[in-house]
Amino acid sequence: VRAALAALGLREIITNSMSSEKRRALLTPQIAPVAILNPLSPDMAQMRTCLLGNALEAAAYNSNRKNLNNRFFEIGSVFHSRGADQLAHEPIKLAITLEGAWAEKTWNTETRPNDFYILKGLLQAIQNNLGIASFNFEPARLDWFENGGFTLGDAANLTNGVAGKISPRLAEAFEVKESVFYCELDITQALAARPPTPVFSALPRFPAIARDYCFVMAESILAQAFVTDIKTLSDLIESVVPFDVYRGEKLGRGLKSVAFSVGMRSAERTLTDAEADAIGARIVALMGQKYQATLRT
Repeated sequence: VRAALAALGLREIITNSMSSEKRRALLTPQIAPVAILNPLSPDMAQMRTCLLGNALEAAAYNSNRKNLNNRFFEIGSVFHSRGADQLAHEPIKLAITLEGAWAEKTWNTETRPNDFYILKGLLQAIQNNLGIASFNFEPARLDWFENGGFTLGDAANLTNGVAGKISPRLAEAFEVKESVFYCELDITQALAARPPTPVFSALPRFPAIARDYCFVMAESILAQAFVTDIKTLSDLIESVVPFDVYRGEKLGRGLKSVAFSVGMRSAERTLTDAEADAIGARIVALMGQKYQATLRT
């Protein structure tokens, strides 16, 4: 995991496992801390319950010294109390911190600020290293993040975590001046699991057929739900990619239209238009029944 993140352009930080009571209470008031019996200072009175405080301090320290546009990651334990007579729960966490811009302005390109999609792309890039098929993102209401952020996990329950843009309240508390996108994952089970054995797959011999579908749906429905359901509809469906989103008065309040490109292919023969049309009809019927989505005319 370290090698993969370094190859993606992130730098590893190693921070103190001890934290102040004030910072711990600000970030994780719901988690019981492990207190130090004889702390050296108030800043090291408790064991850390998350990696976020250290990440924000590192971002602020560097940016205040003109070391800008930082990309950090850290892998380390956090400590949750189980009671006076019990050993602490010590899950292993992975934190990714993106501060400022991903790419600076050059003579022929504009500055590329960090955004949630860059963070999501980094997470997807390390899935193979963790032996995880894919992460599922769900909107949440988390105090750490602007607009609530996301929770994420995988179907095998090997990992879970949170991700999003750090809220202005926390950025101000840690004196971070630039926007910060952050993810914290519990990777304890993923590290203990046996990585899957890579399997060879031959290049396809037969051409694919692509069909585009533009569905009008409720604003609250996630495009990821459509992608997941369409992929499981037929073994002949190879890919589902959302490529356009539209909102406007023509659709009405609370509605959006999302266009998907669906790739279909058989490993044994060339698909016919009739077969592709039949699969398309099943897609339209399923989306209508499950989500009351209609094809946009």
